[in-house]
Amino acid sequence: MTRLIPLVALVLFTPLLAAPVPKGVKKDLMPTAVGTRWEYVREGEEKPVSIEEVTESATEDGVTTFTLVRKRSDDDRLAFVYQYRIQDGVLWETANEIQKFCPPIQVWDPGMKTGESWESGWSTREFRFAWTSTVGKPAEVKTPAGTFTATPITQRETADGPETVYWYAVAVGLVKQTRDGKVEQELKSFTPGKGAKK
Repeated sequence: MTRLIPLVALVLFTPLLAAPVPKGVKKDLMPTAVGTRWEYVREGEEKPVSIEEVTESATEDGVTTFTLVRKRSDDDRLAFVYQYRIQDGVLWETANEIQKFCPPIQVWDPGMKTGESWESGWSTREFRFAWTSTVGKPAEVKTPAGTFTATPITQRETADGPETVYWYAVAVGLVKQTRDGKVEQELKSFTPGKGAKK
């Protein structure tokens, strides 16, 4: 099962954001203030397929932890909770609605160069999921929210398995996701949080 990792997106890579960064947002790994919100649509559609929002955030000793709630726009009752950590410039997923990850799952290491990769995975009593993530070359990505310079992270479970690509932009996070070349979601709007971090 290919993981859907927001972001969150996700990030401190060398490319700069092509679209203007909203006022009050620093060019950092990604915005984590409470209230930060992303809306995603499928290609050619108007209605969001998912809405993500930071509901908790704290920074201590240089480590930021935050909680992201993802809702499906077609059913407000479906809400999925994800927890992340940003440490030493690397984004990690530490838990989801099913379980905590020990060790945490690496989402993005900004120190990695184009072509480098890493292994990730998690398991339950019934299932085991494992995949390889590979850093691609930064490129301009057009979305309904604007055009961004973003870095692609390609995920595959096996050499011949489906290919999911997550595109991350500095100071925004995930701006686009494709699966086997087909757009699954792309950023429609991004709103930085105004509340203080908790």
